[in-house]
Amino acid sequence: MRFQGKHKRRARSDTKKEPPKNIFYANPTWYEPENRKEVNIISKPAGKYYMHLVTVREVADRLEQVPARFLQALEVVELSPMTKNRSKFPCYAMQWGQNIYLYPIEENLIETYVAPPRPEQQIEARRFGGKWSQEGKLWKLRWTPKTIKDFYLENILMHELGHINDDDNNNPNKREAFANSFAIKYGWKSRR
Repeated sequence: MRFQGKHKRRARSDTKKEPPKNIFYANPTWYEPENRKEVNIISKPAGKYYMHLVTVREVADRLEQVPARFLQALEVVELSPMTKNRSKFPCYAMQWGQNIYLYPIEENLIETYVAPPRPEQQIEARRFGGKWSQEGKLWKLRWTPKTIKDFYLENILMHELGHINDDDNNNPNKREAFANSFAIKYGWKSRR
C-alpha cells in the first residue's frame, strides 16, 4: 500500500482543517477468498472529479505478462471509487488479502500536496515521467495520460502484487522493501 503520512497529505480547499491523523481507511468492498482460477477484474465508477488511469483490459493485458506463479494467490483487482475519506490521503492502491484495489486520481492529472516530496518520491515520479513543482506553499505532481498509465501498470500494480507474493516478511518496512523491489524487477525493469 502506498499510504503516506502527514508530510504527503493532499492539500484541501479549506487548509485550516486537517484530516484526522493516523486513520486507516479500508476499502468498502471486501471480496472473500474463493480460490478462483482466474483473476476477476472489476471496475467501479471513479467518482466526481476523479478518473481511473487504466482500464480493465489494460490490467488484464499487463497481468498476462507476469510469470503465472505470481498470479496464483491474486483473486480480484478492483478499480475502486474515490471516497471522501480516501481523498484526504494520497493512496494510489492497496493490497488487502488476495485482492488489489487501484484508486483513481484527479481528472486534471495534477496532485497537490502541502509538503515537499521526499527524495525517493521525487525519484519514483521522475522514473515514470511525473514532474514535481512548488507553487507557493504547495507542491504539485503533474502527470500526462501516458506517464500516469505507465506509473500505475508498471509500478503501482506490480508493487501491490509484490505484497501478495511476500510470504516471508512480517515487518512493515521489510514488506515495503520487498514490494518495491518486486515492482522494479517485474514492472519497470522488465518493460525497458
